[in-house]
Amino acid sequence: MKFSDWLKVGTAGVLGAVGCGGDIDSQPPKDNVGIVQSAQSSLKVPQLSDLERKVSGLSPEESSKEGLLEQADYGERFHSSVSLFVGNYTLGVSSGWLGYRFEHQEKVEPWEIEKLRSNALAIRNNGEDNSAYTLRRCDAAEELYGIMKRAEKEGHLDEATKVIGYFDRASSRTQSVFSSFKFFYGNDSNNEGPRNILGRYGEDAAEVGDMTERARTAFGSLSEDVRSELTMWVGRYGHDALQGMNAETIFFKDNQPDRVTRARVLPDVPVAPTFGKDTFYRQFGENLLKGYGLVTTS
Repeated sequence: MKFSDWLKVGTAGVLGAVGCGGDIDSQPPKDNVGIVQSAQSSLKVPQLSDLERKVSGLSPEESSKEGLLEQADYGERFHSSVSLFVGNYTLGVSSGWLGYRFEHQEKVEPWEIEKLRSNALAIRNNGEDNSAYTLRRCDAAEELYGIMKRAEKEGHLDEATKVIGYFDRASSRTQSVFSSFKFFYGNDSNNEGPRNILGRYGEDAAEVGDMTERARTAFGSLSEDVRSELTMWVGRYGHDALQGMNAETIFFKDNQPDRVTRARVLPDVPVAPTFGKDTFYRQFGENLLKGYGLVTTS
């Protein structure tokens, strides 16, 4: 497979063709209130701390095995979807360079940021028909390139890249903990119990917490304009990815594929409104940033 073909396919997952426009708000203010409330109430970022509290018995909620497995399953699906979003909408640059640099606390080189633009150009100029989804990913990478260049002019390129690198690493590491807990607790033949099984991943959770502190500091050091642009980028393209993420299930009959069904991975993520999209995307981005601990106040 050619490099450009690999980029067109995406790093993983199957995404639906959900529209992602940059419409300027045209909805009356009274209706925008409902739009913002919809984004607030519909985006719940699963936290490892919530699972830990439930497992430890500090939560008054019932700690049934079924309930814990459902909680772990949703955490796995959510953070896996965010990981795919960051990888796909940066055309592999985040998972290839930015995430690695962030995790190992290394400085990002300017040529690595140039990959956002050069990869997008390679896809656009490959002489083939590109899907709407592929072109959205190119748009996203080029927009992020512009944000990074503005941050560079202000002397904060390293801090801006840390935010994207953090999303890549924090989502994948958190997904891994939820996934591992779900698998081992779901197959707990030795009756270890949820507390012992989850306890194995305390170091992983601590490392994610350390990442969060570093990323929060980096995000806070950016100018208000760059923070605003990053928030809108995360909201617009994050919503596009999470709302459009689908999973395929293949059913077999007589050892032969019989039928295929598709279902949304995160069915609770709302569809963007026809009007007031900018308001909606900004709120969606703010909530995703809050959910990953990058901002702690409204």
